[in-house]
Amino acid sequence: VGEPHKWGHQVGHSWRTGRDVFAVWDEHTARKVLRLPGFLQSIMTAIEQQATYSEYIRPGGYNDPDMLVVGLDGMTPYGIVDECPSHLPAGSCKQGDYISRELWGKVGGLTYTEQRTQFGFWCMLASPLMLGNDP
Repeated sequence: VGEPHKWGHQVGHSWRTGRDVFAVWDEHTARKVLRLPGFLQSIMTAIEQQATYSEYIRPGGYNDPDMLVVGLDGMTPYGIVDECPSHLPAGSCKQGDYISRELWGKVGGLTYTEQRTQFGFWCMLASPLMLGNDP
């Protein structure tokens, strides 16, 4: 079942090639500043990862690094954390706790230039251009 980039063209037109993208440009901000859960990745990490899959793109078959997160002023993460988000009150969580969207609140967001750049990269990567409008 793994490695859909190798067989996905036989059963569909696109396949996911990575973790969920979050509206944050770089991995340092995702991990050290926002302390996002591991299933979320930065835009740059998603872009860099696509080099691994470039040989599998073909007419009617496309690698999907996840949705475009353009037009969002931030997103509301959730999940099990390795480190508690710094904006939460001290002692309100510990490693391994599940943090809900309501508790976490809206964070992140791309600048206008970063949004245009993500859109451009998705075009160059022949990725599906689907908007992820769920903040």
